Amino acid sequence: FLNLFQYITFRAAAAGLLEGRLAKGFAHQDRTLLWARIGMEGSRRHADEALEWFARAGSHALGDEEAAWKVRAALRAGDWTLVRDTVDAMSPEARHARTWTYWYGRALAALGNAEGARAHWLRIAGEPRFYGLLATEALGDVAVLPPLAPPATDAQVEAESRVPGLARALELYRLGLRSEAVREWLFTVRAYTDDARLLALLAQRSSIGQSTRRTARSRRMTFACATWRRFARFLPRARERRGSTRPGCLAWCVRRAASSSMHAPARARGA
Repeated sequence: FLNLFQYITFRAAAAGLLEGRLAKGFAHQDRTLLWARIGMEGSRRHADEALEWFARAGSHALGDEEAAWKVRAALRAGDWTLVRDTVDAMSPEARHARTWTYWYGRALAALGNAEGARAHWLRIAGEPRFYGLLATEALGDVAVLPPLAPPATDAQVEAESRVPGLARALELYRLGLRSEAVREWLFTVRAYTDDARLLALLAQRSSIGQSTRRTARSRRMTFACATWRRFARFLPRARERRGSTRPGCLAWCVRRAASSSMHAPARARGA
């Protein structure tokens, strides 16, 4: 039943069913659970009745996801008391997330608790993230861009070239083994955590960067061509099954081609 109410298109129809003949078929606990789910789906779609549906959930303990959508509905309605109370009811992990730390501070400020709002904003102010910047501005400070990093020196780039994986890739490239060099390079940089500028400068100076870009473009083109071939193979079948003039013909063909593309490597490995 959760999936039924989650994916039903007309939320008012779902609420009407639960208010009517379906209500007697559920225990009270199940009805409150379904009202919470209807409220969450209504909030997802900006339904004006979302808060009313949440209210009918009564004493049902909302999960963090349901509570988050209830807060969003309360924000759209401008109900700061409900925003504060709903965030308070979240789990500690969800309540201390940057998003709800900021909005909890906004709720406290709107309710006249300036000191409490400032205390919450100070927790995330200064962080180079969206809500960190909003908190910084709410405290009256001006968010500024961090200073530019100093340019990399030749000694730093040279030290980077001595990283074992990168050194092997550069030596393979020097010997003319470009495919092996590109594979070694990509394998080494897949979990690269050092300064990316040094890596970019090293790739530019050794010309291996052009090979890696060509390899990436070639792989994308190969995948696109393979998908198009599968699309062309499914098109006659789609016309036979659904009719070439029906709008669903092209969509069915695209889904089948995409599904075939996703499962093709697994079939190849099993061959």
